Amino acid sequence: MNDSTPPLNLVLHTPDGDEPWVINQKIFDILIASLQSVTALSATDTAKAIDQLFPLNRPRDGDKENEEPASFLFEMWGVVIDVAQQLPWKDTRQDRLVDIIRALKDLPESKAIQMNSWGELEVWADLPLLGPVMTETCYGINLDDTSFKQKIIRARQQNFVAFAARLTKSNLADRAHHHAIQDFREALEEEPDPRARAYLQQGPRLDTYVPLAAAWTLFAGGIVFAHCRVSGSGDNTDVRDRTSRDGGKNWKGANGFSVERWNFWKKRFGEIKGHNQASEETRGLAAEAQGAMRRIETEVLDVR
Repeated sequence: MNDSTPPLNLVLHTPDGDEPWVINQKIFDILIASLQSVTALSATDTAKAIDQLFPLNRPRDGDKENEEPASFLFEMWGVVIDVAQQLPWKDTRQDRLVDIIRALKDLPESKAIQMNSWGELEVWADLPLLGPVMTETCYGINLDDTSFKQKIIRARQQNFVAFAARLTKSNLADRAHHHAIQDFREALEEEPDPRARAYLQQGPRLDTYVPLAAAWTLFAGGIVFAHCRVSGSGDNTDVRDRTSRDGGKNWKGANGFSVERWNFWKKRFGEIKGHNQASEETRGLAAEAQGAMRRIETEVLDVR
């Protein structure tokens, strides 16, 4: 990223379109200033500025008590994710945002704070509540809706997935079990029966979900492959959300990550790169993803 990077034109969204909370606006402004130019704020200085807004570090407004730490964290991570959803998925400023989160985690003098039902967490070493906020991030995708609003929703989803994959690769927040496996399933394991009418109408589904799985492969494929190797032939006993690990109707193997499932995904990317119902962009991403999977195997296993 350099000073010739196109200017950011981002908006701080609120649930009802109301005026944002003043602290959220400050967090947003700090992030935009840092993301816009590397000469504005370093990642560490950006993290320190956000830390100063934490309720235990921020002066009270008159006699009014500051909000609870957990409340602040839910709001703060919501702003971070809102920004990530608006940064194009291949934009290097997503990497800059990840650097800021790493700088937060690395701030000295972490504080152990009781976080309601989440127990005692370290601020900022644990990046507390980032995981729950990401887990709650969801999208209302309607494959039959071609409206501008749906295009925006799908773009935000694509950007979010790329951000989650970058966080996973950076070992800041491993979202593979919660997000990646669902995206691979939707993209690669749900092909309709050839006898069904839907078999001839796969374009919208392919163009919506294949780019998500491709993003995981391109940005965090090494982590996904590592999970597949560790799990071996699949894991049906993992205590994590079992629904998220279930296979699609075209996957007949064990749930969870496995080398067999990795190979199935690779094969499906190969089929989709020549699929006449997928867009040219989707076919290109499928080819790119399959190539990335092969390179990862070569690097890890020296398989050719």
